[in-house]
Amino acid sequence: GSLEWQMKMMFYSDNNSAISKKAWKSIPYPHIGWGEDQVWAWTIVQLGLKKYYANNSIVYHSHDDDYKTRLKVSGIEKDFFYENFGIKLFHSEEQAKATKNAMNNNDKQFSVKNGISGEELENQVLLNEASVIGRSGYES
Repeated sequence: GSLEWQMKMMFYSDNNSAISKKAWKSIPYPHIGWGEDQVWAWTIVQLGLKKYYANNSIVYHSHDDDYKTRLKVSGIEKDFFYENFGIKLFHSEEQAKATKNAMNNNDKQFSVKNGISGEELENQVLLNEASVIGRSGYES
């Protein structure tokens, strides 16, 4: 299958999830420093087990990152996907720039619609930059 399909099959976030006791005992999380939920999800899919996505579930989850922290975490994420799955999150500087622009546009639309302050939007734009640079290695 496509890389996009693999990423969807791998995606699993234990920020808002439930695992059956039977599955947990049979296939516990791997002991790794980061991304254990993603590795676990890919493992169960490869074993023929299923995971379900509840489209109507809601969770509030956030990080109060600054630029430096977001850059570091995004770099860890980049290395994680490559080392564990052979996946490069970005393949070109142009792709990184396009992604950053799309993120910024989405955040600008959200801020206008929801009355988010200009200062908060500026901070989010900086965090978007850190995310893209960290995940791509390209100065976007």
